[in-house]
Amino acid sequence: LVMLGFSPAPTTKVVKAILKDNPTYRVEEVIKVITLPETITIKAIDIEIPDTPADPKPESTDFKARVLLTEFTTVGCSACPAMKTILHAVEEDAEVAAKVIMTECHSGLINSIADPCYIHNQAFEDFCAITGYPTVKLDLDKTPADRNAMKSAITEIHATKADKAPGIAVNAKLQDDKVVAKITVKAKVAGSYRVGAFLVEDGIYAVQTSATADWMHNHDNVIRYIDAQYKNSFYGIPVADIKAGETADTMISWLLEDIWAYGTEKGEINGGIAWPERNNDKLHMVVFVSMSDGFGGYQVVNAIDCPINGVTPFEYK
Repeated sequence: LVMLGFSPAPTTKVVKAILKDNPTYRVEEVIKVITLPETITIKAIDIEIPDTPADPKPESTDFKARVLLTEFTTVGCSACPAMKTILHAVEEDAEVAAKVIMTECHSGLINSIADPCYIHNQAFEDFCAITGYPTVKLDLDKTPADRNAMKSAITEIHATKADKAPGIAVNAKLQDDKVVAKITVKAKVAGSYRVGAFLVEDGIYAVQTSATADWMHNHDNVIRYIDAQYKNSFYGIPVADIKAGETADTMISWLLEDIWAYGTEKGEINGGIAWPERNNDKLHMVVFVSMSDGFGGYQVVNAIDCPINGVTPFEYK
């Protein structure tokens, strides 16, 4: 915002307050709010800050690593069941499934078929360079050359994380439809780290076009909210430069009512259907950590799936 001529620039607290009420606003939309004469209303989240999760092995940095898999899809896609069959085989293979965190991003609409899993976030699609459905991204930026070799692609990427995967611990609290989570990153190697998170939902029933099995109508790990954007990047929010063996904390907070209201509004506008009534028992979160590659870019180096109300400690080998 400083680069756009705001002097002094709005505080981070003000900008975050705007984004909490309007989760998918881009810079230009934030600017409109800042320049309006009305008073900005900040919604407070009155939950006690969670404690940092205890470290069961303070001297160790030998963490389990996982690949973040995101399937870009929609229920109106007639070609998507073939990909779902491939990904189902991944989930059924215990050895490979232990190496990956699965998510679904229903970011498009095809043939005007309403999708209750729809999420309105064009910026995320653009960042991941999505040009059609289905598309699978591994660690946000890698597309398997041969989708029929998905297990091999996951295994190969997983192997590259062995010498650099950081630990991720989360203490999340759910109270009055508000989520606050403290995320702790423990570095295996020194570097500059970022953290991103997805709010995801299980058990959404929606008829899948051209489905070849009944289970394809049940959608799990559906991304409902993306808390990872920093400028034009979705590799996560900067946390800190962390030395090997040391830790750094960051916080996230979500207002579930606002997320659902926004998702329903965009779903009705773009697909003619509202999101299903929220069931907090079906919600969980995916947290991923990215590390600087030393050349101005970032790469996802680990990911975990955890509850929105509970403690997830570091997972050691």
